[in-house]
Amino acid sequence: MRTPQVAFMLNFGPAPSTAAMLRALYQDLYKPGLYSDLWFRLDGKPMIMAYPDALPAQGVCDKDTALLNEIRNFFTFRPGQPGYGTGPVTDTQWGWLEKFPQHKFVPRADGSCEMMTVGVAQNCNDERICTHFNDGKTYGRSFTYRDRFSKIDENSYKYGYNVQEQWDRVLDIGPDIAFITGWNEWIMGQFHEPWLKDNDSTQLAMVDQYDREHSRDIEMDKDGYLDTYYLQMVSNIRRFKGAVQRKPVSAPQTIRIRAGERQWKTVSPVYLNDKGTTIHRDWDGFGDHHYKNETGRNDIISAKVTRDADHLYFMVTCAAPITEPTEEGWMTLFLDTDRSKATGWEGFDFAINRLTPKRGKTSVERYLRTADAGSFTWEKIGEADISVKGNLLQIAVPRALLGMTGTLDFEFKWSDNMQEKNIMDFYRNGDTAPIGRFNYLYRE
Repeated sequence: MRTPQVAFMLNFGPAPSTAAMLRALYQDLYKPGLYSDLWFRLDGKPMIMAYPDALPAQGVCDKDTALLNEIRNFFTFRPGQPGYGTGPVTDTQWGWLEKFPQHKFVPRADGSCEMMTVGVAQNCNDERICTHFNDGKTYGRSFTYRDRFSKIDENSYKYGYNVQEQWDRVLDIGPDIAFITGWNEWIMGQFHEPWLKDNDSTQLAMVDQYDREHSRDIEMDKDGYLDTYYLQMVSNIRRFKGAVQRKPVSAPQTIRIRAGERQWKTVSPVYLNDKGTTIHRDWDGFGDHHYKNETGRNDIISAKVTRDADHLYFMVTCAAPITEPTEEGWMTLFLDTDRSKATGWEGFDFAINRLTPKRGKTSVERYLRTADAGSFTWEKIGEADISVKGNLLQIAVPRALLGMTGTLDFEFKWSDNMQEKNIMDFYRNGDTAPIGRFNYLYRE
């Protein structure tokens, strides 16, 4: 599985502490080769955002000098530019956050460049290139270069105006690398100097986090912008990098769901899901808050779909034997048969196996629209056959029951142990395949 690769960003300057950091990282992590499959490499070497001139020319002894030279030769160095509007001042410098219009780091003769930054918001204003977010007129989530502050209202932080303007510039120029700031700072540090103009001021400087408008976080929150910045990021990354071509579905095939997995070997594609996402949580938070979540149960790792003239067949596998069905929400299959978010619950028109199955039969429910557009209300319209053996679950659903007798083009999602009847529950509780608000697509 392709996983994120890791690089370190050190001080924005050749400070003595930078040399200490480089020594520690090299000796403790890189030289022993720890997690080398996760290192981000550039120009054939592990990349690090640091100033190489922080390393002294001579060490305290010949052995130390040799170590310093090893460090210099081991990394591809990209010194970090701290200024939000300065741009590169050396040929190897990288930015990390800039106001619009972002610079090229560094422009090549043909007009291309190695990297550009994309920021959700910037803790600067017209007077100060870097300030605290609770300073006046800072460039929050709703600020844009074109419209300034005209978009700001109580809900504007949800729409990603600032970051989309930055993405549009990056997509227009097409650097090799887009550097996104940021994922989850989640720290509201309080400072005085050097952020405040008035040394006698009692105002606290909230530099990197202040409120939902003045924050650079993309990671989902529970009751504010939810997963909108995550989905926006994914959409723009797909535009930037491209997407894997969709694999065609295999020929129609009749499945005997009481039989084993062997009959599914000729069915494609396989829909993969991340493994290890049901780990329980039991950890202290801030103050007296404690996080505890033990809803992780069946770790869903893959799924398949096929069909014949009369039935749709679904298979799902888990990392370990599937638990016994003891309550609602056990290994539920959601279907978006018209691929429209305007119909159904969050687009899902049918729920299969939401109710507890009995004697080889399980429920097929259709979304029941009520006065509350977001209600989680379903009506049973029939039954499907179900089989569970070890870590394998199979379902056969009559196509006529779903009104899916023609060419197939639908989305689906597996969910286990849903708790809150809210789409954001797909990030927090139990397990889903795929994660969160995403769905799998099956198209003939």
